[in-house]
Amino acid sequence: YYYFDQFKSEDNYLAHYTTIEEIIKQLPNVDTIVCGIGTGGTYIGLCRYIKEHKLKINVVGYEPINVSLISNLIYNASNIIDSTKDTIPGVGSTVISDIILNNINYIDKIVTIDPEIVRSYWKELINQNLNVGLSGAASIYIANNLNNESPNNKIVAIIPDGLNRYLSDLNV
Repeated sequence: YYYFDQFKSEDNYLAHYTTIEEIIKQLPNVDTIVCGIGTGGTYIGLCRYIKEHKLKINVVGYEPINVSLISNLIYNASNIIDSTKDTIPGVGSTVISDIILNNINYIDKIVTIDPEIVRSYWKELINQNLNVGLSGAASIYIANNLNNESPNNKIVAIIPDGLNRYLSDLNV
């Protein structure tokens, strides 16, 4: 028996060193990468690699506004935490992982997003025949907003899930 403990294991974020290498190989001039923060593995893996290799790439992580513990910690924000409300599966948590706590100095930027906006946007994406899940919809939503602010930036949105995980939630 082996317990992986993805909230603590360094292997979680180290696995995403290859993620950033693949992104750079496919899009060498990427300016920004957007990804959700659950355990923090993807986000910290990207941020650490970028800072350790002195790359000029921004990493924007996001968490639901109603469980924005990391934003509250990093930015001294006072978002009200209510984990009983709808959230984004796989993104956000009621605890801050050791991966985040032990790598706070690598954090680039974190934004919050309203899960209700994500759910509405997700339904729009489905109607456009995009096979994404809720966290994927959140990534695309934030990437589109960043693109509106800086239209010349090359932005990658990490889409970690597909529609097939949410078929029972589908009331489009």
